[in-house]
Amino acid sequence: MPKMRINIIIPTLNELNNIEKISSILINILDNSKFKNFYKVCVVDDDSKDGTDELLPKLKKKFQKKFDYIIRKNETGLSSAIIYGFENFKADFYIITDADIQYDLSVIIEMIDKITTNNNDIVIASRILGNVNPIWKKSLKFRISRMGFNLVQFIFKKKLPDDILSGFFMINNNFFLEVKDRLSKVGFKILLDLFLSSKKAVSYDEVYSEFKSREMGQSKMDFSVLCDFLFMILDKFLFINKKIIRFVVYLLINIPGLILFLISFQYFSELFYAKYALFVSFAFKFLFNINFSRVIEWSFNRVNYFNFFNKINFNYLLSLFITFFLIIIIEEKNINYLFVLILLTFNTSLNYVFNGKKWKIL
Repeated sequence: MPKMRINIIIPTLNELNNIEKISSILINILDNSKFKNFYKVCVVDDDSKDGTDELLPKLKKKFQKKFDYIIRKNETGLSSAIIYGFENFKADFYIITDADIQYDLSVIIEMIDKITTNNNDIVIASRILGNVNPIWKKSLKFRISRMGFNLVQFIFKKKLPDDILSGFFMINNNFFLEVKDRLSKVGFKILLDLFLSSKKAVSYDEVYSEFKSREMGQSKMDFSVLCDFLFMILDKFLFINKKIIRFVVYLLINIPGLILFLISFQYFSELFYAKYALFVSFAFKFLFNINFSRVIEWSFNRVNYFNFFNKINFNYLLSLFITFFLIIIIEEKNINYLFVLILLTFNTSLNYVFNGKKWKIL
């Protein structure tokens, strides 16, 4: 067998209860294969606060040359963590998998066989190729995954694997080097980013991997992940400045709140003075935006719906107070629809300045 290097990149954030388990599973699988002398398990942690920093040195000592890790400071993001792993743990091939152990990791040998035999760019562990887990098929994650797939197919008119949003795949380093400078490096769906960044048709293969429910820890899927997904799509489709694209996405996710505001103002302006209608409409928009993002996050994670209020800070209220102040100082006779639209634009822009980097829509 030709000498080669295979590194398994596992991006982590607060996955203390899963890291040792997934590392042990991978090492056991590979140690009992013909690839036992050619691999290393590499964890890229985004400065977790759950004790991961104390666990990783112990695993390094336990598994020795079969395990390595990096703790990133002042950087976050799954896609960027994976790329960081590629650049710091050099290898001929990389296998990427989430730490949640939802995929059937035993297919890893078949993945290596395929990519080394057929010289593919990528081999994907597909959750859709075989009989889809009926529990996962009924989940909101599955439905949103299929909606995302159909959206990308419609926009780019490009043939893509059915499970282009898989988090478990293997990539040839030569292919990564070809596309790395064109990657968006945002969000959780780096496999899609890799395909859309390639100027050539990607040579890929697939193996079926059963997809199970997460046993420990919490899913990192939240509202910001969906926003990052939209940003990546527009970044590949619109050849304009990334800051402009980010603001466009921010406006798109604010559309429901903006519509509610306009309906509220139209209704309440017939019942009250215009100033009071503005106060009530902005308050409604504020409350709607809080719950809009929370409902989406709760539908994925089922964590305490009101956890958000434990993290609230002054920035979330500052733009609302500034807007209220402007309403107070303006004379009633000067309030017309043009003024309302200008004030609404000003309020949305303030929200973006204060909270836009984290996709908060308050």
